[in-house]
Amino acid sequence: MPPAPKILVVDDKDFVRQLMAAALGLKGYQVLLAADGREALDLARRERPDLVLLDLIMPGCDGFEVLRDLRSSPETAAIPVVIMSARADLDPRALPPGAADCLFKPFDLDFMEAMVERHLAAGRGVAEAAAAGEAAAGRDAAGGP
Repeated sequence: MPPAPKILVVDDKDFVRQLMAAALGLKGYQVLLAADGREALDLARRERPDLVLLDLIMPGCDGFEVLRDLRSSPETAAIPVVIMSARADLDPRALPPGAADCLFKPFDLDFMEAMVERHLAAGRGVAEAAAAGEAAAGRDAAGGP
């Protein structure tokens, strides 16, 4: 059985992190928690989560900076990032570059869980396609069918 997907939850509000950890943990996910941008970047590089749920507005290193850093690093560039925001002026059709989706606060836990599953499924599809491509390239290089 493959390991449960890892989800990194990044928010400066402890109650938001704990609520999301509880909800996602009940669904069987491994949940990593970060209270700020620097901690999030360290965890993402070390743990390579399958998905990041990232608050945009945090003191110090904000979510915009974290997103840019994740996208600029080869080891984290492919990790889907769902931004979280309470900003009413954020247009969900004009997400920051590199964001896969936006979860507006306050949010419904069932909606959040469905969004998580959708992005994890999409990520699995990309990983499977990449693995199939690598296998095909290996067969071609070996002269096999």
